[in-house]
Amino acid sequence: MLAVLIVHLVIIVDQLTKWWAANVLQHMHNGKIPLIDGVLSFTYATNNGMAFGLLGDHRWIFILLTCVVLAIIIGFFVATRKNNRHPLLDVSLGLVLAGGAANMIDRTFFGTESLFSGAVVDFIYFELIDFPIFNVADISVCVGMGLFVLYMLVIEGRIDPKKYVTFFREEKKDSKNQCPCSCDDKNFGHNESEN
Repeated sequence: MLAVLIVHLVIIVDQLTKWWAANVLQHMHNGKIPLIDGVLSFTYATNNGMAFGLLGDHRWIFILLTCVVLAIIIGFFVATRKNNRHPLLDVSLGLVLAGGAANMIDRTFFGTESLFSGAVVDFIYFELIDFPIFNVADISVCVGMGLFVLYMLVIEGRIDPKKYVTFFREEKKDSKNQCPCSCDDKNFGHNESEN
């Protein structure tokens, strides 16, 4: 339920901001509105590639890759719908799914030549570092991937504190039973004293 809500919310916000960029921003101030002079601006642009304009010359490879990733995420949600998934996993995969789907909408339906010939509208530009212009969907994908990595490291990859403490207790017991001379025979000292 949480993932479904995130997907709908991100797609709506993304498409509304892209509509504004294409129909309003593009026709005012040469397609640019400075927010922080020399640092951040709304700048209208389009790209045929993935996030931040990558793979622009390989449209079909990227479209196919996007479809595969989206299908895997949707399949995962369907297969685990009755499971008690961690909220962080739902949020992370929901953001990735939403961002990928939102940009696919542009490529699929907003082309001037044919189906899948559309370009994605970008409008957020960090001028300070000349970062590639991006959009809300790109942010969603990046944040989602970051949260997914966090989930894998913190939730799935966490060390159980009880096991950690038990391990050191066992190590301490073993060191007490060990002969100071590091010999293998624990009864060596006793045998010697008896003789």
